[in-house]
Order: sequence, then C-alpha cells, then structure tokens
Amino acid sequence: MTSSTRQDTRARNVAAPPRILFENVSKDFRTRVGVPYTAIEAVSFEVPAGSFTAIVGPSGCGKSTLLRLLAGLDAPTTGQVLVDGEPVRGLRPERAGFLFQQDALLPWNTVYDNVALGLRLRRLPADEIRDTVEEWLRRVNLLDFRDRYPAQLSGGMRKRVSIAQTLATDPPMLLMDEPFTALDVQTRHLMEMDLLELAGEGERTVVFVTHDLDEAAALSDSVVVLSAGPRSHVKSQTAVEIARPRDLLAIRANPRFGEVTSHLWDQLYEEVNRSYGR
Repeated sequence: MTSSTRQDTRARNVAAPPRILFENVSKDFRTRVGVPYTAIEAVSFEVPAGSFTAIVGPSGCGKSTLLRLLAGLDAPTTGQVLVDGEPVRGLRPERAGFLFQQDALLPWNTVYDNVALGLRLRRLPADEIRDTVEEWLRRVNLLDFRDRYPAQLSGGMRKRVSIAQTLATDPPMLLMDEPFTALDVQTRHLMEMDLLELAGEGERTVVFVTHDLDEAAALSDSVVVLSAGPRSHVKSQTAVEIARPRDLLAIRANPRFGEVTSHLWDQLYEEVNRSYGR
C-alpha cells in the first residue's frame, strides 16, 4: 500500500463513525473492607476506525481499567462502551487482540505452539499457520527458539512471544497495555517500527497504554490524558497531526513532535503531583 493510499484510507476512516466510543463511563470496585472505590468517572472519548490512540496518565489512574472494559473483561458500573455502535458485552477474541502487561503464555506449549494457538483455534490450514507463525517469529527474532518453553526464556523474550502471538491473528483492534516495557532498547525500537507499519496501513484500530510520552507522540494519532485517580476522568485529548509513514528517529526533529510532548507533559505535571500528594 502506497503512502498516499494509506493517507486516503486514514482520511476515510476518520470521517466514518467511531470504531470505539466511551460514553460517560464509570467503574467502581469493592475494597477488601467493602468500601466502594471509583476508579474512573464520567469518561467519554472516541476512537475513529483505523486510528491509533494512546492513553497516558499517572499510575493508578485507570488506564488498564479502560482497556479491560473495552476488551469485555469487565463491565462499566455506569455508562457504556461501544464498538461499531454495539455495546461491549463479554470477550470477542475475533474482534480484538489484547496484549497484557504480563504475558499469558501456556507453560506446557513451546514458543511455536503458543504463537500458533489462536490460528489453530480458527481452524486455519496447517501451511498457513506454519508460514504465519514463522514470519512473526522472524520479526521478533525468536525463530531459533521455536522449540523452547516459556520457562526457558528471559522476561523480554517471553514478551516478544506474546507480541507475536497477538499480532499473528491479525485482529481488527489491538489493545496494548504497556507492551514494550520489558524489552531491551534495540528490540523495543524494532517492535515499535513494526507497530507503526501496522498502524500506518489504516486497517487496524489501536488503543495503546503507555507511561512514555515520547512513545505516545511518536506512535499515535491522538493521545488521551487521564487525571489522577480516584475518580479519574479525561483531562484532554490531543491530536498528534504528524503525517504517516513515520520514522521513529527522524520524528524527534519534527517541530510538531516537540509541541505535542511539551503539551502532554504540561497536562500531566499537575496530575502526577496530585497522585503523589504534593
């Protein structure tokens, strides 16, 4: 797909109804002593189809909670989460791939079998499964470890298996909860470039939780800033407005990149101080 085609696709998607809509969403939890705790309150924002939205905010502000609501792992206390105009009710693995902070690899499966699991559940032809798994293991530089078990891998290698496992199924939505934090600098850069390529095609909708403001600005089309919890809410939503395709090294020289990261830090500064009681 050419650069102009990607831009045209993205423009059409942005003009369409939102793929994801959080509509006045609140989520309460019960503490051990039975006292309700409101993690997020009256959260509203939308994500256009084919776009990349990053969510940032202080620790404990409810970023992961939003992803769990979107994945159908939890239900909102009030409000609703809509995907393509339909309320989210329960898990729909064919609709979204979820990459957790902690990997969910099966310890009795090899690296190859863990990556192949979702494809086998879809009953794809054996040769298609083999080609797809081997391609993704090459991309995360783990093809030589295909017969190892998770216990035989480092933490960063397990994370790369999880990334390959999630992306191999080619889901229309990617929900990613700080997916690159356990990776070394070089592998993180390569995986971010792969994610940029996937997002740049304008065919997937990505919601990406991160603490790294540079990563948020470099990868995303829009950045949602959450306030400090409890009762966290949307403090701002900023359009990045940097053309795709992007180069992760060159983008830091783009004036707009500096404007966005500076604005995000200004938005977060007060909230971070609040979260630490300063």
